[in-house]
Amino acid sequence: MPPDYFERRFDDRSRVLRTITAALILVFFTSTRARVSFATAGCSSRCSACTTTTRCSGGSAVMLAYTFFGGFSP
Repeated sequence: MPPDYFERRFDDRSRVLRTITAALILVFFTSTRARVSFATAGCSSRCSACTTTTRCSGGSAVMLAYTFFGGFSP
């Protein structure tokens, strides 16, 4: 994982690089997942008469199930 790599590469004993790297991963991972959720809702808008919130929730549920069963590993 990148936090481990940077900590070892720069011999960071204060763990500042680890914290910064982990925070960046969290921010970009969350934004990527949000974009996937909205894209799923947009793609399914032609196939369903549900509201956008329902489609986003459904897309998020599918994405979480996919991740839970090993489809995504950081």
